[in-house]
Amino acid sequence: MSGILLISNSPILSLVQKCKTMIELKKIQTHIITNGLARFTFITSKILAFCALSHNGDIDCAQTIFNQILIPNAFNFNSMILGLSQNSHPQKGLSLFARMRSIGIRPNSHTFRSLIKCCVCLSSLDQVHGQILKFGHMSDYYITGAVVNMYSKCEAMELAGQVFDESIDLNVVCWTSLASGCCSNGLMNEAGKMFDAMPERNEISCRAMVSGYVWNGHFNEAIELFQELKSCSSLKFSGSLLVSVLSACAAIGAFEDGKWIHSYVDGNSLDYELEMGAALIDFYAECVT
Repeated sequence: MSGILLISNSPILSLVQKCKTMIELKKIQTHIITNGLARFTFITSKILAFCALSHNGDIDCAQTIFNQILIPNAFNFNSMILGLSQNSHPQKGLSLFARMRSIGIRPNSHTFRSLIKCCVCLSSLDQVHGQILKFGHMSDYYITGAVVNMYSKCEAMELAGQVFDESIDLNVVCWTSLASGCCSNGLMNEAGKMFDAMPERNEISCRAMVSGYVWNGHFNEAIELFQELKSCSSLKFSGSLLVSVLSACAAIGAFEDGKWIHSYVDGNSLDYELEMGAALIDFYAECVT
């Protein structure tokens, strides 16, 4: 235990954790190799995670480091699988999972949360879903929500609904995943029923429903839902939700609702990011002319 504490508190590990660019990381890596520290799996795993997962990382460098690890652990596999999914290499992620199983490493919930993102077709999703059931991780509601979401993306709404119905522990993530899936597949009546039946809602679920209405051209319903949400004092609106409502306001000329949003943005010091600025310009152009 003292050895682990010593490594976790080492200056080298601190440098890795504070690293911002691959240039910095490679300097640290050179120092690690020169001083014979590469044999410490804990440090190598942190370097691998940075290369695989950081916005400024390098998935090819991560692959090289991974290949040099004699006995990779579950953390190493999880980092690589997630990194491959984020860098448009889903098939490599699935292949790496197969290798993970072939050498007897047991997958955990983090493995499956990453692996689901590698499923770009129904056949691969069915196989991964089977593995999740085999290892008993469907009780993790984040995994349940992710499986529902991916079945929805594959336009397999019957299977998405089946996963939802068979789940014991459902939270707002699972409910939102199915409602969003209904929206993305044009099933707005079903989405509305799901939203109304939600035991609890948050900003994400509300945003998904409003966006779904707008995406499917149900502009009046989007604004009606937004007006209902305004009466809930505990709910804070994100910029992306407000952009969706502004699009609906522009489409049907709901000037007062659009003005209210503009005032809300100013009153709550929300950023006038590119999307928000464009939505406001479009709204006023449509409603004032």
